[in-house]
Amino acid sequence: MVKPLKSERGRQSSARRLAVDGMLCAAAIVGRIALSALPNVQPVTAIIILMAVYIGTWDAAVSAVVIVLITNLILGMGIWSLYQMAAWVLIALLSAALFKKWHPPVALLIWAILCGFGYGAFVSIFSWRMINTGAGAASYTAYWLTGLPTDVYHALGNGIFIWFLIPVFGKILKLPEGEMG
Repeated sequence: MVKPLKSERGRQSSARRLAVDGMLCAAAIVGRIALSALPNVQPVTAIIILMAVYIGTWDAAVSAVVIVLITNLILGMGIWSLYQMAAWVLIALLSAALFKKWHPPVALLIWAILCGFGYGAFVSIFSWRMINTGAGAASYTAYWLTGLPTDVYHALGNGIFIWFLIPVFGKILKLPEGEMG
């Protein structure tokens, strides 16, 4: 019998937790690299959200940084890597706060879709500031709208990934059916 992530005393087995975190990071890394030909369709945001909700904020935040560092070594490292890390860490923090005790699958699905748009808007702010130091809000809006199609792909991809990953997380973490929704 495989031990659940939490022991009888409520403390988490650090070796099991580290193994689960590593496995989920690896899945996000492989998924991001394998799907890199599709614009912004990747499992990273969904995995970060589910890690924050079901495992812990710290695990999700650290995993976000690790995932960006490793994948961007392959896909291309630049100043945008910092914005990506910040966006996914923020998603981890907000996900943990919003779904601390209540996390029905439909709410997680809607949140994942919203995070696709939020991620795009957040990263666009910093990217836009790098190229438009004196421009105003109208310039940012035009810049963000230009990238909106990729944000739509990201949002839809997040929804699909989260919907299919929720039951997988239940099996990985050995959660009873009722705890996943």
